[in-house]
Amino acid sequence: MAAGVAKLTSSEKIYVLMQCTPDISQSDCSDCLQNSVTEFRRCCFGSQGGYVQKPSCFLRWDLYPFYQVFSESPGPPPDFITSSPSPTNTTSTINEGKGNNSPRNLVAIIVPPIIFFAFVVLACTFFYFRKPKQDVERK
Repeated sequence: MAAGVAKLTSSEKIYVLMQCTPDISQSDCSDCLQNSVTEFRRCCFGSQGGYVQKPSCFLRWDLYPFYQVFSESPGPPPDFITSSPSPTNTTSTINEGKGNNSPRNLVAIIVPPIIFFAFVVLACTFFYFRKPKQDVERK
């Protein structure tokens, strides 16, 4: 199992967990994880979170610490039980996270209605305080 944290921006981090089943060699594990990373780059690069699951390896990433390995206190070993399929099987499951916990998503949901409300208030204020045009009579 390998886990890591990397900075995306000054305020955001990405958390990544990679692991293989114990029945495959280190070389097969490395190949499986490299293929998972390739699939991640092809389908899901830029997404907030998700995972790629193959019969012999697992890759997960997210913008929040989803497992105790990222906390300061050590946690229990991961529960990764599989039925030992052949490592040559290329079936995989890819799941992009919904992104409900992202500060970016929160801003994207809250800011547009606030801007719209401010625009409506500004427009109403403009029309309320606008002076009506006076008719000028020419003699």
